[in-house]
Amino acid sequence: MNSKRAGFTLVEVMIAMVVLGFVMGAAISVFRSQSTNFRVGGQRLELEQNLRYAAGTLDRVLRTAGAGTTSSQPMVVYADTMTVAVNADYTDSVTPTNAVYFNPDAPPGSFTALPVGSAYTLPNTTFTYPSMTYLDINGTPGAAETIVIYFRADSSTTDPNDYVMMMRVNALPAELIARNIYKIPNTPFLRYFVHQTTLAVPPATRDSNIVCPSAACVGSIRHTVALHNSAADTNGTGSALADSIKAIQINIRVTNGLTGADQRFRDLTSASRLPNNGLIQLRTCGAVPLLAGPLTVVSSPAGGLWPQSGDTLRWPASADEAGGERDIQNYNIYRRIPPAVTWDIVSSIPANQPSYTYFDGNVVVGTIYDYAVGASDCTPNESPLIIRTTVAPL
Repeated sequence: MNSKRAGFTLVEVMIAMVVLGFVMGAAISVFRSQSTNFRVGGQRLELEQNLRYAAGTLDRVLRTAGAGTTSSQPMVVYADTMTVAVNADYTDSVTPTNAVYFNPDAPPGSFTALPVGSAYTLPNTTFTYPSMTYLDINGTPGAAETIVIYFRADSSTTDPNDYVMMMRVNALPAELIARNIYKIPNTPFLRYFVHQTTLAVPPATRDSNIVCPSAACVGSIRHTVALHNSAADTNGTGSALADSIKAIQINIRVTNGLTGADQRFRDLTSASRLPNNGLIQLRTCGAVPLLAGPLTVVSSPAGGLWPQSGDTLRWPASADEAGGERDIQNYNIYRRIPPAVTWDIVSSIPANQPSYTYFDGNVVVGTIYDYAVGASDCTPNESPLIIRTTVAPL
């Protein structure tokens, strides 16, 4: 008995293989497209996270600049297009009330003021900091540490345009914050908005900020005088004071680390306010300040020490300026012509200067004057006056 065997013809098999090939090709194309989309999406997400972390870290540090500093400690230490250094109080303990950030894993040496014995040259600069040890009202080292954020070329690549963003706390090793950072063309990494009242400009133009660097603000901004709010601190070029910076702008281009057609990048320009910068940090107020003298007065003719005739006054700092209550705000200068018993105030000089000198050129030759100086705190109470009597200009 013969039996029939069912099966496929060669033509049917070939048709099935062609159809299967088309289906497999389409499936592979879909999978490849999905894989590419996942990869690009992951790169884009990583790029966005890198961008946000870099900008967020800088913004957090800048907004807290000046928190917990001592009355004499600068808030902004140094600033240029690649580097910014500030003082702020971060801690590893919940006890301090002035700290603005708590990190229980912070290493020792990262949550107290940097002592002068550990001074070092700030990254990217020739500026050595600090030049003194900052003490709090109790005479112990202050709690606000020095935080430096800076950009430098990435040594792990051969691309000279590739930068990394670093952060260094006090003299501890630097920490990598972000990489794959490029400059936005013709734009510095950091710009500074400086209040013009601190600059040598006509009064009519003092209602707004200027941008540094610019034609009106050249070079780095630094605390050339160790003390906060010092009128003698005129920066290396005299263009601006570190205490006058009111906002800092960051300008970065972050890439996904690839090259050619696979490279992706995002640009970010963002400004961070410095709400504390320039403020006077008061620690206590109320008791009458101390001022021990002596007050010296030297008369000089025109063409001597000064262009015109006058008297040069010198006096020491109050004991309540760098110690004691640490609340001295200014020194008032008085003058009278004897036998008058009441004083006329002729000037007031801010505290926290390296030394105190005042030239009085508004005098009449041959006239006898009495001078006095008093230290004033934030109450404002004033110390007993130190007096130099019967000074006759030449």
